[in-house]
Amino acid sequence: MPLFLVKRHIRIISSFQDPTVYGASWTSKANNDGMLYFDGQPTGLGTILNDHDVLFMGYNPPPFPINDFTFNVTCIASNDNSFIGSGQNEFWPRLWELDRQSFRWTYTRGNSSGGHGEQFVRISWAENTVPYGTNTNITLTRSGSSISLYLDGALTPYAITNYSYTNSYQELPVPPHVFPVASLPVYNYGLMIGSMQNDGGSMQRFWSYQGYIDNIAVFTNCLSSNQVYQLYRELQNEAPTTLLGQTTLTVRAFIDKYLHGPAS
Repeated sequence: MPLFLVKRHIRIISSFQDPTVYGASWTSKANNDGMLYFDGQPTGLGTILNDHDVLFMGYNPPPFPINDFTFNVTCIASNDNSFIGSGQNEFWPRLWELDRQSFRWTYTRGNSSGGHGEQFVRISWAENTVPYGTNTNITLTRSGSSISLYLDGALTPYAITNYSYTNSYQELPVPPHVFPVASLPVYNYGLMIGSMQNDGGSMQRFWSYQGYIDNIAVFTNCLSSNQVYQLYRELQNEAPTTLLGQTTLTVRAFIDKYLHGPAS
């Protein structure tokens, strides 16, 4: 069951709180119903969230933390920053984020002496598989420690590497290279789409995405390869699916209600 779906013409009812939209806007780009555009630039409004294009999903969105999952996003990317992610307010922070060419999860924070002890896992795919400026659907699934990647509905190779930081700011690969079996949480900066806030103190860095996003969804189960292909085809054709009809959490209803009026 998906936690939420950003989609303009599929109405999905949810008891989850409405997200707060900062700056991001619907455009007629590429897909039939348009896409959300994020400019990736500070707005100059002077506050942390207001200064970036972002959909803020809340600090404790249920049912995070999650175990098995499926992430889906359609993108036309102009940089490598986060489609969706969550970070912790601390130096050398814990965080996770999905972007154009990787999924990263820092599950153990580093100390203030150069990040020593930080541990993270990175799932990455070849640079040219999701080119800048190209409409691509990315689906990432997890079942326990098993990961699958799909691009435009097709199973795609990837690399997985576990890293540990040293005092010399070096990322050292540390086998065995497997995805942690721990639950994926939302950290105390909250869950964000289009930007991802991380780091502590006065830094409070943002990784601000530039480009277009559509069809961004999180499921609390690992979709099969057939289900991933079904999801991709029906989202591309703007057709509601049985997969999407089993929703508990969505951004969609908010976007229709507050930006476009009732959904069709």
